Amino acid sequence: MKKTILIGLLFLSFVANSQKYITTTSLQTGIISNGNWKWYDPQEISLTIKLDNYDIYIYDKANTHIVCYEDLGEVKGTDDDGDSYTGRKWKAYDEKGKKCFFIMQFYSNIKLTAYYVMYNDLCFRYYIKGGSGASNFLQPGLPKP
Repeated sequence: MKKTILIGLLFLSFVANSQKYITTTSLQTGIISNGNWKWYDPQEISLTIKLDNYDIYIYDKANTHIVCYEDLGEVKGTDDDGDSYTGRKWKAYDEKGKKCFFIMQFYSNIKLTAYYVMYNDLCFRYYIKGGSGASNFLQPGLPKP
């Protein structure tokens, strides 16, 4: 009986640790205009994003489902506002089979995390207040380097 309980607890622990839920604070849309990204004003919005292995579920009107299939590695840089970030980028496709990129970026100086779903000419940037730095880029089950 004790073994059964222990195995059950280990299984529940594994399942609970393989998924992570994130709540967004705002969403920003960008489009390619004259070869550069044009970003619209962010809209306050509370959405839940579930990270589950190679799958990212965004509980929006479209029920967005992103599947990551190739890790492109770490990304570091500075954005147009001069804020530096560290991130990770994956090749992915969405629920309609369209190719895209999924990107996680952490801005340590302003304590902000952004998740991107980027297509060739359209991008959705989801903002999450705070974040835990580099640990956001190695979530259980997400493609690792």
